[in-house]
Amino acid sequence: MLFLKIFCDKDKELEVLNDDYVSPIPTEYQWDSWAADDEGMTGDELQEFVDRKLFLLCVISISVPLTKEPFWYTKFLMAITIT
Repeated sequence: MLFLKIFCDKDKELEVLNDDYVSPIPTEYQWDSWAADDEGMTGDELQEFVDRKLFLLCVISISVPLTKEPFWYTKFLMAITIT
């Protein structure tokens, strides 16, 4: 989950540097949408979201055009989709 926080921060940086940048993570799965809200999900609801939606439906299906993203980013996403 720490990765998603770092990824969110990197997305914000890339949005500032590149007007055409679009995060490969759907909005509902981005850190700021579910974890940054103090009044947001907790307990069983949060556990269900992380276990059943976030990792099974989102992280596994992320795809990024290889020509548009920084090398480190593309290499990482290739690694998680291959394994």
